[in-house]
Formats: sequence, structure tokens, C-alpha cells
Amino acid sequence: MWISIIAATLFVIAGPASATLVAVGDPFDIGSWGHAFYEAGSNFNHVQLQMATEGDFFESISGFENEDLSANGDWHGHTDSPDNPNNHVLLWADGPSLDWLEFVVAFAGDSHNEMTFHYQAYNDEHLVTNVDASWTPPYPAHGLSAWHWEFDEGTWEEVQPIPEPIGMAMLGCVGAGMLVARKLRGKRAT
Repeated sequence: MWISIIAATLFVIAGPASATLVAVGDPFDIGSWGHAFYEAGSNFNHVQLQMATEGDFFESISGFENEDLSANGDWHGHTDSPDNPNNHVLLWADGPSLDWLEFVVAFAGDSHNEMTFHYQAYNDEHLVTNVDASWTPPYPAHGLSAWHWEFDEGTWEEVQPIPEPIGMAMLGCVGAGMLVARKLRGKRAT
């Protein structure tokens, strides 16, 4: 009983576990530009990013790092349009459930434009992080002498995680199977 009381007290004092998105190091040039990010806190197995600034685009999400990845499987990045490699408004990645992960997001264009993207992390279908990430390049005239990310409470409505490609293919097969069964049933009735 005492353990339950102590655990409840600690929960009230510390609050529930929460995850967060953090920028790592400085931006870097990759023809366009990129930045490393770190998600940590609660367990998660899916992240998704949506560009909020019109005219700005993602290129990719990659470079997943965590010492448990080789033992538990890998994370894989996806884009909304594989046929158009440099102009994505939606990225997502998924893999085994982890409590931290470092990854790289590549952005189209150059790093001298202000922009904002929405970021969410999920553990299965449970939202654990919802953040708006805003990028401000240095503007010495405005007192900003360094690169700057600002992370605010997310304004992207909670959405179900984007299904992985295999899941989408399976759903398509089920639909096709139902259509074939309906046609066969119609032929037998005549």
C-alpha cells in the first residue's frame, strides 16, 4: 500500500511522462540543407511531419540512430510522393517502439528562409508528441545572431498515424477480394 501512495505522489509531482522534439547541433549543407532532431521521453514507434509554410518542402527523413536499433529492427522513412524526390509536404517514419531516436530531416531550398512544420510522434495510435517547429535564420539587424528553432505546442489536429505501405497494400487486397466475391456471388445467383 505504501508503494502505491508513493508512486501516486510522484506521479502528481512529476506529472505524466511526455516526449519532446529537440534540434541537435547546427544545420548543415547537403546541396539543400538539413538538421538533426532528437525525439525522447515516452515510447513511440511512428513520427510524422507536415510542412506548414506554403512554398517550403521536405526532401527526406533518414539517418535513424539508437543503440537498440540493430537488435530491435530498423526505422524506415517515407514520403508523400516518391516520384517527386525534392518537394514533399508530408514525411513519416516508423519502426520498433523506442524511448529516444535521433534522425535527420532534409529540407528543399536553403536555410535562409523562415519556415514552420508540424511534428507528431505516436506509440501505436496514441499521440505522445504534438509540436510546431519554427525555423528562424540569423538576422543580426533583429538581434538574432544564431540559427534558431522554436518548438511550440502543436496546432496540427491529432490524426491517425499514416499506415505503412504494406498495411495499405493489404487493405487494397481485402477490398479487391470483396469485389471479386461480390461479382462471383452475382454470377451464381443468375
